[in-house]
Amino acid sequence: MNPILITVVHSTYVYEYSSAEEASHHLSRFPAEIRLDLHGVLDILPDDCPISKTASVVCISYVTEKTKQEALEEIQMRIHSGQILYGVLVFKRGRGAEKYRYVEEGSKAWVNQQIPFCDRAQTLRGCDYVATRKSDRALFVDDSTDHLRSTRLLVPEIQCVLFNTGIPTQLLKILSDWGKLTINDPLHQ
Repeated sequence: MNPILITVVHSTYVYEYSSAEEASHHLSRFPAEIRLDLHGVLDILPDDCPISKTASVVCISYVTEKTKQEALEEIQMRIHSGQILYGVLVFKRGRGAEKYRYVEEGSKAWVNQQIPFCDRAQTLRGCDYVATRKSDRALFVDDSTDHLRSTRLLVPEIQCVLFNTGIPTQLLKILSDWGKLTINDPLHQ
């Protein structure tokens, strides 16, 4: 049996894929404009903090077997609160000379390549999200330069932003400045 390549987390379903072809097919059905890392990015915001009313937001997180269950539960909580549409857990990360150009199947860069761009996604018709407008841009925010540089190498049209301050208002400013989001900041109300 092949090892799990990625895990895709939806509100009521969790899909584990060992095949890159099957994983790619699944991801190609769920467009997203905003892609956020979980640890050090999305998880610094309260799960009830709305990120966007107009853009589709998803989470892409590198995990180990040790951290997988906790990340899965965190993503499901944020899906149920309406903060994100879905999440993807990846288990591969570059090391050594390949650290900053790791684009193998199952990496964050590869996942970013498989997810189509769109300006808006609505839920749900069964399990499918409906893309209402095509876009030629997307945003990926991560706290690790290796994931960002690898993604930029594989998918140059994605705007990759390093966020490693841990300050929620700075993350909200990055998202707001990107120009696509309507943000209500409950942290300063």
